[in-house]
Amino acid sequence: MSDIKSIGTTVRSRAAAELRDRILTGRLDVGSRIDLDELSEEFGISRTPVREALLELSYEGLVAVNPRSGITVLGLTPDDAVDNFAVLALLVGKAAELATDRITDEQLAELHELADAVAGDDVVAANRRFHRAVNLASGSRRLLVHLRQAQRVVPADHIQAAAQVSYQKDQGCKQLYILNDKEVYGKGIADGVSAGAETAGIKVVANEGIDTKAANFRSLATKIKGSGADCMFFGGIVENKAVQVWRDVHAANPTMKLFGPDGVALSDFSSKIPDSAAKVTFITNPTLDPKLYPPAAQDFFTKFKQKYGKDPEPYAIYGYEAMKVALLAIQNAGDKGNDRQAVIDAFFKIKDRDSVLGKYSIDKNGDTTLSDYGADRVKDKKLVFDKVIKAQGAS
Repeated sequence: MSDIKSIGTTVRSRAAAELRDRILTGRLDVGSRIDLDELSEEFGISRTPVREALLELSYEGLVAVNPRSGITVLGLTPDDAVDNFAVLALLVGKAAELATDRITDEQLAELHELADAVAGDDVVAANRRFHRAVNLASGSRRLLVHLRQAQRVVPADHIQAAAQVSYQKDQGCKQLYILNDKEVYGKGIADGVSAGAETAGIKVVANEGIDTKAANFRSLATKIKGSGADCMFFGGIVENKAVQVWRDVHAANPTMKLFGPDGVALSDFSSKIPDSAAKVTFITNPTLDPKLYPPAAQDFFTKFKQKYGKDPEPYAIYGYEAMKVALLAIQNAGDKGNDRQAVIDAFFKIKDRDSVLGKYSIDKNGDTTLSDYGADRVKDKKLVFDKVIKAQGAS
């Protein structure tokens, strides 16, 4: 048995590292299938961190997920390696471009010092520090997220699944028809909702993957109508035909209550579904009513709207906090702030942090202790906060 639990960082990140190493070293053959249950048993951990590790690998293009054939190893070809360096070059170049407009006087002075240090003895370390400083000076959360250490400030998906089931129970769901987009996130949240619904006494009629390349889902909507279900849950993201699913399912089932996760908690979804469908739509996402957050969050929401002329998307405040806590970990690592493992260790030591999201600590899996989820409705083409769901999902 691989002793994943005994290694110092998160269970999820260590599982991902172990699987990544097996794939890149050829110990897992290209085309071979990965079994979640077998890995959970081998690693001595639950399915949740294994599933999330595989999600990370799917984003890296190392595995593919299909509801029929399961999880398949894609591996890394020589062309993939060349492409990765090409993408890295583009990202580094873009970071430098952004930094030219956003860099502060202090950051510029630091770059001058780091540039001089490159001529010293430890060229590799100096070069790494220089490029890290450029990346930070870009001020881009999306670029800096590539430095992630499997840390997360958003409550985990098993908590969202529990929140979803609670919302469905509150709305009187008796029979639930689940759809998913066949991706790791969508299938994962769908499976979590399915398990939770059964435990809560909601009959799960089906948990079915959709064809995201289909022009419409009218036949599927008719099938759902004949199933006897009074509620539908879609596990997936906006880009995978969520709006079309809503249109077609609602047209065939106008009184059916339609539920979605944070993957559809975006204006691209709420602004495009029919008004009649909006009236029976229920969404969960981790962002709460701004009034329920600390004063620092009120300041964030106010300044965001002043600068950009609109309210932030639900995940904006989490992006803000993710960067704040990442920088805090770097700061707490002291003179080892340029050392990846030292920053990871500092991150896991964060306890009782007062943040824009409220007070939280980082648990052994790299998640926060935050567990409240927001329940949202759609009104006037926008997501509108409905209530707080106190959810605690078991891994």
